[in-house]
Amino acid sequence: MRIAGIDAPERTQPFANVSRQALREAIDDREVRIAAIKVDPYGRVVGRVFVAGKDIGLEQLDRGLAWHFVRYDADLSPAERERYANAQRQAQTRRAGLWQQNDPRAPWLFREQRR
Repeated sequence: MRIAGIDAPERTQPFANVSRQALREAIDDREVRIAAIKVDPYGRVVGRVFVAGKDIGLEQLDRGLAWHFVRYDADLSPAERERYANAQRQAQTRRAGLWQQNDPRAPWLFREQRR
């Protein structure tokens, strides 16, 4: 499964463990609702994830623990795109999570560099 609209740090990137742990805490032992959008080329379901009505992807962005994955914005409605972009901007302004770094590297750039 891939959470629509976000891209989290890769395992060897700074804040990867913090991001993963926050996601675990948000969903573990809770009723999770997945609003499936599509199946990606790797066979993963791509969707929005909700716990108690809260959009978990949006929460990860707000906490500065993921990037808004603009490349796949077509997966989101225009209103969702705006909320995700705003959440990232606000996290950057507050220097929340990974935005504490001087020059955080987006995961898609990190993956590209490793190829």
